[in-house]
Amino acid sequence: MKRVAAIMMIITLFTGCSALHVKKAKYFVGYSESGYATWYGKEFHGVVTAKKDEKFDMNAMTTAHRTIPFNTMLKVTNKQNGKSIVVRVNDRGPSKEERIVDLSYAAFKKIADPEAGVIPVEIEIIKLEE
Repeated sequence: MKRVAAIMMIITLFTGCSALHVKKAKYFVGYSESGYATWYGKEFHGVVTAKKDEKFDMNAMTTAHRTIPFNTMLKVTNKQNGKSIVVRVNDRGPSKEERIVDLSYAAFKKIADPEAGVIPVEIEIIKLEE
């Protein structure tokens, strides 16, 4: 299983680098955007995140975003049911353009049924780490 995760990461690095490239952007507390969220779990559990000094934990309240700085705290609201969570940015992604965040399994599960796969969300910066 770890070998599959490693192969998937290598493929992502070679095919999706431009999509995951971190753009310089100015963010602020209260910044928000709407789009879609999905989740990632056991296939990446224990794999080093883009933050480099930590491993992905599918049971932690974390998320991947393309450009928001690491350690920034986001409020993520499921637009279908109004449920919200607070997560920390510790990875880069998602690789699919129409999605704005990839949530850890635990985070997604608190606001939606993981079988839903993809949900409409609004994200808001509540604490910016620069």
